[in-house]
Amino acid sequence: MDKKLSILLEVLKNKKRNICYGAGVYGQRLLGFLRAHKLNLDYFVVTGNNMPEEIFGVPVKNINEIDNCEDYNWLIGVSEKYTEEIKKILESKNIRPCFITDDKNIENIIEDALLVNQEFRNVISESRRCFILGTGGTIRLQDLKNLYNEDVFSCSFCSLLEDYNYINPKYYVLPALTSDPVEIGKERETYIREKINFFSKTITSNVIFCDYYDYNYIQYYKGFKGKKIYYLYQAGEWDDERRCTYDLCAKTPAIQTGSIMMLKIAIFMGYKEIYLIGTEHDLVTHNYGHAYDLEKLKGLGFDELFKIATSQNIGIETRKNRDILRMSLNMYNQYYYLNNIAKLNGVHIYNATEGGSLDEFERTRFEELF
Repeated sequence: MDKKLSILLEVLKNKKRNICYGAGVYGQRLLGFLRAHKLNLDYFVVTGNNMPEEIFGVPVKNINEIDNCEDYNWLIGVSEKYTEEIKKILESKNIRPCFITDDKNIENIIEDALLVNQEFRNVISESRRCFILGTGGTIRLQDLKNLYNEDVFSCSFCSLLEDYNYINPKYYVLPALTSDPVEIGKERETYIREKINFFSKTITSNVIFCDYYDYNYIQYYKGFKGKKIYYLYQAGEWDDERRCTYDLCAKTPAIQTGSIMMLKIAIFMGYKEIYLIGTEHDLVTHNYGHAYDLEKLKGLGFDELFKIATSQNIGIETRKNRDILRMSLNMYNQYYYLNNIAKLNGVHIYNATEGGSLDEFERTRFEELF
């Protein structure tokens, strides 16, 4: 762990209550770090009044509402361009912060959450193969029961599949739990809460991979109790000249699909033989064509989740062709880059999907693999 963060954790053992000045991204990253180390914030403090009453269960107050300031550990959680302004405000109240974030601190906070990924680096023997189970409708044409006792990665709403419990995937991957295009406000919060509750209820895999952007939400809603949760920090551009595999203990590029995230993980873990199924990616048809039945969500008591998830599928159907083509090119480029990296590192990726337009990988027939 970074030395400055280690010192902060020691300071906060002084039994004082904790306040963070700043309730934006930096403050929230700091909150996630503290909660991961069994600490918490009593308040977020801001200067203005146009803020929600609480964020991730932490009350948000105007600084003038805080009495007995000396009873708190004061942390500043804002980007560097606001630091001097905040320090002057605190100095006017005779407050000396015990910690001030900068860009490097935020990087270190994220890396702290990713350190545990090290246990997956090249842990798989070369004799093991794995299957990347997408959600395309063609998997209804394949006998998924063949995947029993295989190493399977699944994602999205795969837990709604008829054979999900029989297959019992070894790994579950949840990209974009909270970044789906849902309107900001109460509806979005309901959607996120229901998503986390649904997956917590239905996922049988003991190992779950999520996006670091969902870190605070999973903490706050106490999702996936009894499971091992790992995070990937996925941001930025792909390097089309990269030769080495991506290190999941550091930042990796942003992804277009859950299958790409699963491939990143499988390659990092050391699988040398990887098979894709359910990855048609025929976006030009303006239809996702998922294999699962979203109607089941209503039977499980997730009516709001059903309504929003269904509306998102309709959104794809109404997108302009230029948007669909841009999305498709971005997605195919990511598959292309990953496949190049795989081949340079002795990894063979095959597309065992029944049909579909994804042509970046050598084709093979699913039924002939067993």
